[in-house]
Amino acid sequence: MTPTPPVNPSSRSLEAKQEDLAAKLRSEAYRRMVAEREADDKLRRELAHRDQVATRRAALWKARGRRYRHCSLANFEAVGTPQATVKAAVRDYLHNLTDNIRNGVNLILIGPKGTGKDHLLAAMFDETLDLGFSIKWTSGAALWSRFRSAIDQDRTESQVTAEYITPDVLALSDPVPVCGALTPYQAAKLYEIVDARYNHCRPIWTTVNCQNGAAMAESLGGQVVDRIRDGAVSIACNWGSFRESQKTTGH
Repeated sequence: MTPTPPVNPSSRSLEAKQEDLAAKLRSEAYRRMVAEREADDKLRRELAHRDQVATRRAALWKARGRRYRHCSLANFEAVGTPQATVKAAVRDYLHNLTDNIRNGVNLILIGPKGTGKDHLLAAMFDETLDLGFSIKWTSGAALWSRFRSAIDQDRTESQVTAEYITPDVLALSDPVPVCGALTPYQAAKLYEIVDARYNHCRPIWTTVNCQNGAAMAESLGGQVVDRIRDGAVSIACNWGSFRESQKTTGH
């Protein structure tokens, strides 16, 4: 039997170094590949988020109209201490916006007509959409019209109701009818929507043309108002009508 020649220790060390270097290069290449893939995935998510936000923003203003499109806290005229206090309260809600939405914290802007409540409401939308939350904005009049037209559109009441239950935020401008009180049917549908959102911890942001909570309960019903006010941030907008002041000054 021919004896096996001895292995040169220096040769073995060189081979081991080469293997270590190759393994290191493979590892670095793999890490680069993973990093590039993660960067691509992050970019795709960011682009998808931007597209979703743009689509939701366009749909919101198409459905509601352009009047309040450029409303912001910056261009809300705080001509006195009451307006400045209300403006600060809305800003505080926005400061904890994600937690407030996820915890179902309602927001109530209550006071006489023409005081800028819908301006303040609309001023909250851009930041909400940018965070990825969905918004359904409707007026009380449009809400009841939507239920009336459901029959003509071959949609069930439950399908229409779901439109107002599923969004992350329901913005409801003045649910109080012009006549001053809800019909039994309207009261039942509003309670169904409010109760479902209450149970799922999905906030309602509402503007109400009433002087106080008692008048609000009288117009909307005690059960509805009890759920809306539970844990809510309630902000009183008690000053003169901005629209009336414009008429007086001739603007």
